[in-house]
Amino acid sequence: MNEALIKAATDTISMVCGQELVVKEGYCHKREVIENSIAVVLEFVGDIIGKVVIRFNEDNAKKTASAMMCGMPVEELDEMATSALSELGNMIMGGAATNIAEKGATVDITTPVLESGAVHIKGEAYSVSIPLENEEMRVVLDISVSRK
Repeated sequence: MNEALIKAATDTISMVCGQELVVKEGYCHKREVIENSIAVVLEFVGDIIGKVVIRFNEDNAKKTASAMMCGMPVEELDEMATSALSELGNMIMGGAATNIAEKGATVDITTPVLESGAVHIKGEAYSVSIPLENEEMRVVLDISVSRK
């Protein structure tokens, strides 16, 4: 799952935001909540069950929303900006579901939920955080997965 999600995230962000992000070393931790974040939260069910949190700081969320809206400046995370971030989450998880299907498993994804402030990253199973970054942008994928 992690590889499928990382590939989908880096490919999607490159395509829609024009940002080539480098995958940094993932890490496990026991934190359940991350403060001062903006995140798109999606859950998935099927052959693999879990939760993915696509997490940004506020500046990076604004940059990402701006890129999603063809460069339109984003001064605040209003309804249009948060809708763009949610759509990015859909695109990433859709790509991940396709990558997983190519390996013979299936997953269905839930509608994205946007959280801000204190973001709940831990799911029911083990959890790992994988930073994706360059000089201009940082996105963290918080992944909790359990197999059926």
